[in-house]
Amino acid sequence: MKKGMMKNYFFVALATLVVASCQPKQESMADLIKDRLDRSVEKSLLMAESLKDKPDLLPRSFNAKGDFVTSNSTWWCSGFFPGVLWYLYEYSQSATVLDYARNYTARIEKEKDNTGTHDLGFMLYCSFGNGYRLTGDESYRRRVVSRQIQSDCRLYQIMGFRQMAVSGNY
Repeated sequence: MKKGMMKNYFFVALATLVVASCQPKQESMADLIKDRLDRSVEKSLLMAESLKDKPDLLPRSFNAKGDFVTSNSTWWCSGFFPGVLWYLYEYSQSATVLDYARNYTARIEKEKDNTGTHDLGFMLYCSFGNGYRLTGDESYRRRVVSRQIQSDCRLYQIMGFRQMAVSGNY
């Protein structure tokens, strides 16, 4: 092989090594997940804090202009934000996140008696269901079970049954 060609191969190989070594270090999946969950905690706390003195409101979304959009407890997704807070509490074990999870769950408590929507599962299981799962607080379980019994009674009435036997603790 000629000396010039060998020199060219050397420079091509060197250039390849230099380019390959300049690639950004790829973070592990565990680091990526931790980073995103930490960001979620941070952003969710900002939203929760922004509405702490507005007890009838829950975070909803941001519109096309970037404005913060809120809802009240009757919105069919009202249980989602409390549910997010419960999941973030499960991850972080932060007392602040726990306090906000409880606070925002309480904001939708009146919906347990809402008979005008079929979306109560979204409202109650995300919030009260996760609250019970993570804390064992029986008051959360009672709200979910109480609503389930009401739903069953309503279904039985629609089907034409006069009575429904209810047993167990709720």
